[in-house]
Amino acid sequence: MTNEKRNDKLKELFGELKLVDKIKLLLIDDEVHFLEASKLYLESLNPNLAIITCSSAKEALKKLSQNLFDVIVSDYMMKGMNGLDLLARLRAKGNTIPFIIFTGQGREEVAIQALNLGADFWLQKGGDSESQFRELINLIEKSYNQKQAEEKLRQTLEQQKAQFHGTPVPVYIYEKQGDDFYLVDYNNSALESTGSNIKKFLGIQASENTTFYPQVLQGLRRCYQTQKTISDEITYIHPSTQEKLSLIHISEPTRPY
Repeated sequence: MTNEKRNDKLKELFGELKLVDKIKLLLIDDEVHFLEASKLYLESLNPNLAIITCSSAKEALKKLSQNLFDVIVSDYMMKGMNGLDLLARLRAKGNTIPFIIFTGQGREEVAIQALNLGADFWLQKGGDSESQFRELINLIEKSYNQKQAEEKLRQTLEQQKAQFHGTPVPVYIYEKQGDDFYLVDYNNSALESTGSNIKKFLGIQASENTTFYPQVLQGLRRCYQTQKTISDEITYIHPSTQEKLSLIHISEPTRPY
């Protein structure tokens, strides 16, 4: 999924998020005078920013180990560890904090490298100061809102998964691939009702793992074609007790999470 499509999906689910809490910003630049002037200018343009400054990437790593930040804005060319090295180190550790490169270096290859390493945005210094810093604030807010929306989506998915696994009836998730369906997940009730046998069918074609219950595959196909709920009655033999049970198999066109 492209970033644009992902953003549209997040907006569809949660709408435009409004800033409520202050955005905790880590601002990094080895030119101390520019660093302090940038802090004052950004705060004057947007009082919603809570800015901590660092004059080196090494100092930034220390601050990051001691505090939680919402967004990082870093210069590229710095003594010792540069901005891209800092970005690479954070991403290698799995840190996904929004990261904006704000630099006087305008080389295209550096911008491409930054984006490939996982930078959210790249902004070149220079030109009209007010326009430049207003654009930087726009990128900071956009990064923050995007991260907040992704976190909200993650929490929603976790809740949906918890409900999925807590459902007292067996539920199986199949995905259409080519001309067949593949089992990609199941809930705890499905695991218990099959005596854990369901594990060996994960990732297997439905045409192979529903041999004894052809109604299941037929229901999946009709459900996919019509995008409607399909109900079928099947006779199920419990793997432990060998008891014959009459069950209703329901195919739903929507995924539970």
